[in-house]
This record gives sequence, structure tokens and C-alpha cells, in this order.
Amino acid sequence: PGQFDSLFGPGAPLWPDSLDPLGPNGRSQLRRSEYPVTWNVQLLDRPIPWTVLTHVAMTVDVVNKCIAIKQDELCGYEWDFGFSKQILQQIMAESGETNTARATALARDKYGDELTRVQEFFQMPDERMGFTFRQWLAEALFNILTYDAWVCYPEYNLGGELRSLSNIDPTGIKILRDNQGFIPRPPAPAYQQVLWGYPRNETQAEDPDSENVLGEYQRDQLAYFQKRPMPRQVYGFSPVEQVLPLAEIYYQRQQWLAAEYSHGMVPRLLIEVDGTESWTPEQLAYYQTILNDQLTGQIQRRQQALLLRPGMKAEQMKAIDEVFKNEYDNFIIGQIGSRFGVPGTQLGVQAKAGLSGGKQMEGEAQQSQDYSTGALIKFVVECINRMAMRFMGVGSEI
Repeated sequence: PGQFDSLFGPGAPLWPDSLDPLGPNGRSQLRRSEYPVTWNVQLLDRPIPWTVLTHVAMTVDVVNKCIAIKQDELCGYEWDFGFSKQILQQIMAESGETNTARATALARDKYGDELTRVQEFFQMPDERMGFTFRQWLAEALFNILTYDAWVCYPEYNLGGELRSLSNIDPTGIKILRDNQGFIPRPPAPAYQQVLWGYPRNETQAEDPDSENVLGEYQRDQLAYFQKRPMPRQVYGFSPVEQVLPLAEIYYQRQQWLAAEYSHGMVPRLLIEVDGTESWTPEQLAYYQTILNDQLTGQIQRRQQALLLRPGMKAEQMKAIDEVFKNEYDNFIIGQIGSRFGVPGTQLGVQAKAGLSGGKQMEGEAQQSQDYSTGALIKFVVECINRMAMRFMGVGSEI
């Protein structure tokens, strides 16, 4: 009363009719989004199939080059584990030490064995495939850039110690929802692997209320990370999915260029008749066939004089490389590269001529480093640290 009951006012809101069971307070919880009904039993749950993203990432050369550039860039860094800033500040506060190097030495005395254990494991994190850290990271980056998903499955030995951390193909993992549209928490299953059209197993998401998962559920864990989650769906929005319209235009453009060389309709030479020619169409076709047969493939004969009938005039047509302009292609390539944070100069687009050309290349590279690469590095660091804590029991000090 007094809020919605005035004349010519906004009107009293509709009385809520809850879809979910009411809690002890008489209210229902909010849903994350209006998800499709029976989501958990729908196996075709994406408007754009995974196979389309895979096809574009593998066959469109500029998209594949963007992925390779980001893989080479991040795999070219020197990666290592160290002590967190928080633990160093804590040691300095507790010991009264003001020198960071001495605080690091104190941290090494206390946590050195744990640091060594983590470093040794991540030298070859995927033991089952025999992948070194850079191989493991390159495969993960392909999945992140193509599907916006990094999926890792831990394997333990009989003693409960992490033996291998294998990358899993994200296209076979279905994300489940609970009643409110969120990812279900343990012990409920959160992910299912769909193989040959049917779920074959199920795994759990991370339990934020439990530091270590023990017992029978230890081998049912799965790590699923998204860099760019979407509010109305449970799957992410990868750079490859972002460039699909541009990639389609670029792909059609490449097919057109290839067709010009293999099935082009404009000949190299046209012979114009002034209108006085009295030949029938059959006679013209016969003359055209003889002339083409004499010149096709005959490089030496094409250098000799050619005699035409009176009233005929030869006109040399421009080749495709003379009429083709690359400004539109450079624009498309630049737009695709921007979605990956790759400057156009790294994709073969030349900088503008002039005194500012070098500055442009330098500015593009610096901008890519500051925004795209920096954000991707931080995402990868967070994922690896989270997996080390979750599957190896590593504390936040490392």
C-alpha cells in the first residue's frame, strides 16, 4: 500500500508465481537465466555446432594463423612457479624483514619442497600423452581460442597423488544445469561426456566449500574454464565464434579468387568483329576452335605474328592480378585479427607507407601486448593456479 495503488499510476505488479520450490523464508531463488526446458536431456544444445568452429579454425588460413600466433607467443615465454605476493608480505610483516630477497629466502625455507613438487609436475603435466608444458599449453590455447573452453581431467595414482592432468576435447562435454540454471555443485554431476550421440560418463565441478575432495569422488572431478562466459548460456563465446561472419566472407573471397584462375569466364584475348562479317555462328565457332588449338600451350607460337580476317580486331584483356585490389581483403584480415588481438602486420597486411609506418607497427604490437596478450596470460595463470590448488592440494602461497 502506498507504492502502487495511486490512480493513473504504474499499476500493481503481477503477483509472483514461482516455478521452483519455496524456501524456508517463503521465497524462491532467482534463476540465472530463462534456460530451455529439459536442458539436461538435450544433446544438441548449441545454435552453432562445435563442428563449425572446428572447421573454421582448421581450414580458414587467417583464422588458423591467428591461433598459431597466440600459441607461439605464449609458449615462447619462460613460465615458472614462485611465491605469491601475499605470502611474501605476510613473511615480511611477521619477521620484520624489509628486503624482498631475504623474505623470498625465508619462504623457500618454509615452502621450498612444495614449490619443487609443483615445478616438477608441470614440466610434463600430461604424462599420459607425454606432453611437456609447452605442448600441453599449446593444445589448451587452441581449445580456448576455438571453443572458449579449457577442460582438464586429473588422473591419480593409487596413493591419491596427481599423476597426469590431461586436456579433454571440449566439444564432447555437456554442461548441466540445476533448477536455478547454475552449474550443479557436488555431489551432483555437473558435466557429461557425450560420445557417439549419448552420455557415457559424468563428472563433478569444483566444490568451493571443500578444500580437498576425498574418497570415491576424487576421481570424478573435472576442471572446466571459460575466458568469456555468456549470460544466457552455459558455454563461452570464443574468438573463432566471434569471427564467423567475417570468416565466411573471407572464405568466399578466397574461393572467388581461386575460381578466377581455374574456372574464370573472361578470356585473355577477345577478337572484335566490326559487323560486316557474314559467317554463321557455326563458322565462327569453328574458326575460334582452330585458333585456340594453335595457341594453347604453344609458347613459341604465341610469340609469332597472328593473321586475322578483315573486320576483326584483337583486344588484350587485363589479367586478374591487374584488376584485383587488396584493400578489401586487408580490411577483412584486420577485422579477424582484431578479435584475436593479432595486429594486421603479423598477418601479412603491410603498414601504410611513409614515415609513420614503423611507428604504426610498433604501436599495434604494443597494444596487442597490453590488452589481448596480457589478459590471456592472466587467464592462463589463474587456471593453472586453480588446478594446482584443487588437484594437488597446493596452498595459496605458491
